[in-house]
Amino acid sequence: MATDPANYLMKTNRHRVVWVTILSAITLGSFGCGRTTPTITEIRPVDSQPLPTDYLQRIDHLTQALLALDPGVSENEARGVAQSAVTHAALLGRRYRVVRPPQLHNMLVKLGWKQRGLCYHWTEDLLQHLKELNLSQLHLQRIVAHRGSDLREHHSVIVTTRKKPFQEGIVLDGWRNSGKLFWAPVGEDRYPWVPLDDAASFEDDADAR
Repeated sequence: MATDPANYLMKTNRHRVVWVTILSAITLGSFGCGRTTPTITEIRPVDSQPLPTDYLQRIDHLTQALLALDPGVSENEARGVAQSAVTHAALLGRRYRVVRPPQLHNMLVKLGWKQRGLCYHWTEDLLQHLKELNLSQLHLQRIVAHRGSDLREHHSVIVTTRKKPFQEGIVLDGWRNSGKLFWAPVGEDRYPWVPLDDAASFEDDADAR
């Protein structure tokens, strides 16, 4: 069957527009975590499954790191935070239907092809979940790096104790590895983190842009 040249050109041009849009976004670096206008969408629940061995190992490692923050931290509370953070980060990745690498997923959100999955989404959702633990020894806080930069701004969660300064806390970042929780002491991470206490909250960040 002969192909209509006009239809063929229209389809070809349409594909080119899509790829030019994607490549332009990548070239211009428009995949940062700068806030976009939020869109509310229903998130379908994910059935719980037994934890794989690698999950259990990461939970154990994070538990030990949290215990090392202060002798007053109980193992029950440290393990509760570790298990909740590791498993909920993975759950969020499934809910967001993440595309790897995370910078590409950011771009898809900004283009309107994905609903959630920017770093501040991860931070909001992970922090909300961890706060349900009603911790008495460990302290949860939002942190931000490169605040105000559309291309470099990054949000995350930090765990500290009420006795220790922010600089001795542990960063919990679900975005960085697309749902496989990244964690590290603040001083060993590559981002120049600062606290985002009242920091005018995420909503005020949006208004400032």
